[in-house]
Amino acid sequence: MSRLPSIKIVETTFEGPLWKELVALRFEVYVDEQRVPPELELDEDDKTAIHLAAFSEHLLAGTARLVVSNKKAKIGRLAVRAPYRGLGYGKALLAYSIDLAHGLHLSRLELDAQTTVTGLYESFGFAQVGETFLDAGLLHIKMVMDLCRAKC
Repeated sequence: MSRLPSIKIVETTFEGPLWKELVALRFEVYVDEQRVPPELELDEDDKTAIHLAAFSEHLLAGTARLVVSNKKAKIGRLAVRAPYRGLGYGKALLAYSIDLAHGLHLSRLELDAQTTVTGLYESFGFAQVGETFLDAGLLHIKMVMDLCRAKC
């Protein structure tokens, strides 16, 4: 029986020491694999987002970001390197993002999911809203999660 590696998640920023590594990972997944135009991968939200890095031992396996605005946040740029897919890194990044949003006392989480992975988000309680749309040539749908258990 093989033992799955432990997953460590670290928070960082646009100016943090991990930024260049996170950008390289995002370009590897989105630009190289999924053919997203390189000029669309980085945006203004990167400057203010809370960036997450998921490590297997000392190797960067995945990343995501949380863009906070008022009482809500948007999860985005969740990417896991090919050798680490299916091992729980995406789930760990998503769970960490949700916990972080709860800790910040946010009322709502949103994301634009590629339609091929909506099941992952639904398993965490996200619901699809609206119609599908193209973003960077890939089919997406908006998904939301209400974080209010009582009054917010």
